Amino acid sequence: MRIGELARRTGVSTRALRHYEQAGLLAPARADNGYRVYDEDAGIRVRNIRYLLNAGLTLEDVAFFLPCLDGDVAAAPPSAAGLRVARDRLAAMEARIAAQTAVRDRLRAALRSASAHEETSVHEETSVHEGGRTLVRAQGPGEGGGGEGGRGA
Repeated sequence: MRIGELARRTGVSTRALRHYEQAGLLAPARADNGYRVYDEDAGIRVRNIRYLLNAGLTLEDVAFFLPCLDGDVAAAPPSAAGLRVARDRLAAMEARIAAQTAVRDRLRAALRSASAHEETSVHEETSVHEGGRTLVRAQGPGEGGGGEGGRGA
């Protein structure tokens, strides 16, 4: 079958199939006209690739499973090496999540601080006049007094 037919049967775009080929996960034959030609088992391989990608593995990780991609990856008992790859990927994800959580928490704290500052600086405009001149004027929101450039963080 040609690439469009494989894409239709598997629900994967032709672009993704070419990407899998570039990563060494698919190896279609070539017709005389240069078109990619896949055998009937290519659908199983593509579904297994999608299964592993959906589980959170990368294409590099999936390449490790290359010898198993033509079988039933989901039902097969995991190998020790396969479990190691999955555990390594999970550890990498958890590290990224922890880093993003720390960034989120810092941003949340900065917004709380800015909101607290904003609440204390939002006062009714008050002026003290003497002889037609304004001596003291309380600033409303957005009128400076919040740090660099007259604005809060």
